[in-house]
Order: sequence, then structure tokens, then C-alpha cells
Amino acid sequence: YSLAISTVLYMSVATVMTGLVSYTELGVPDPIVVALEATGPSLAWLVPWITVAVVVGIPGVVMVSLYAVTRILYIMASDGMLPDIFKELDRNFATPIWATVISGATAAVIAGLFPIGLLAELVSVGTLLAFGFVCAGIIQLRQSHPDLDRPYKVPFSPYVPGLGVLLSIAQVAFLPWTSWLRMAVWMAGGAMLWFAIGSKAEPQYDRIKD
Repeated sequence: YSLAISTVLYMSVATVMTGLVSYTELGVPDPIVVALEATGPSLAWLVPWITVAVVVGIPGVVMVSLYAVTRILYIMASDGMLPDIFKELDRNFATPIWATVISGATAAVIAGLFPIGLLAELVSVGTLLAFGFVCAGIIQLRQSHPDLDRPYKVPFSPYVPGLGVLLSIAQVAFLPWTSWLRMAVWMAGGAMLWFAIGSKAEPQYDRIKD
């Protein structure tokens, strides 16, 4: 339900914005503000509030993203794919402390050194490819583990995840070729890390069968 509500809200906001302003004018860092300013003085009082909401909301998005990264690093370290330092837990909060410190420091350094446009392209292509792989994984798991207990089951499979794969590929296709090149370099680095560390780890995948 949360995904459906979020989708409806995003589509509603996009519909209103493109009704106020041509979509060609919305390729800016603050599209909602541009759309509101186009309405004239009647809604000008909303602009400061929207600006404050955006400023407050961005750190929340970053925090959620870093939260996910630290847990992924923790699981990978638990499976032996990364050094053990990433699975060390804080004694008081039982959170992956070094995974949090390292990922947070790395994100801060990268954000300070590289242009935001470049980072946006990298994040977009990475996220879309991840979504595509997840959707493809759903189809594969339905075939390889049809009797696996699933607390949540994606409806209308394989059509919904298949559509997810196609939409992800279609959106990635609109990104500049330089984004593809950077992603290829990034994935090559990940492959090197896998062969250096992950491939030597003992398999932990039997737990999915249990």
C-alpha cells in the first residue's frame, strides 16, 4: 500500500507541475518552485515553505540511503564477501558501527569532490540497474524456488517484474553514454573485489533453502 500511495502522489505532483509549466522548463534543480512561480503571486507564499521542505527532506533521503548501504555491507561481510570489520556491531546499539563510519565518510568525501550532476547520473544508472536485477531475480526465484515461503508475494508475476526490467532498461537508455562507461568501470571494480575476497568465502546461500 505504501508503494501504491507513493506512486499516486508522485504521479499527481508530476501531472500538476506539467499542467502549470511545460516539461521542457522543469529540467532544473528546483522544478516544484519553478512550477509554483509560474502561477503568479497567488501561490508565491508557498515557495519558501517548499524550499524549506526540500532542504529538510534531502538529508532524510541521504540518511535512509546510508542506512540501507550499511546493512548491505553488514550482510556481505557476514557472508564473507567483505572484510570482517564491516560486520562489527556497536555494543550499545547493535548497529554495524564501522560500516556506518566508513560508508558515511566515503559518501561525504565523494559528495565534496565531484559535481552533483555527475553523482546524480551515477546514482540514477546504479539504482535503475539494481531495480532491474531485483525484478529479474524475482522471476528467477519463482522458477528455481517455487515453494519458498514468501511473506510478501509480488502479484501478477512474471508480468509485473518483467515490466519493471523493461522500464529500468528504458530509463537507463536515456542517460548519457558517459554514465554507462562510469558504471562499467564501477562494476569492473566490484568484480575485482569479488574475485579478490568474495569468491574465496564459503557459500552461505543454503539458508534460502531452509
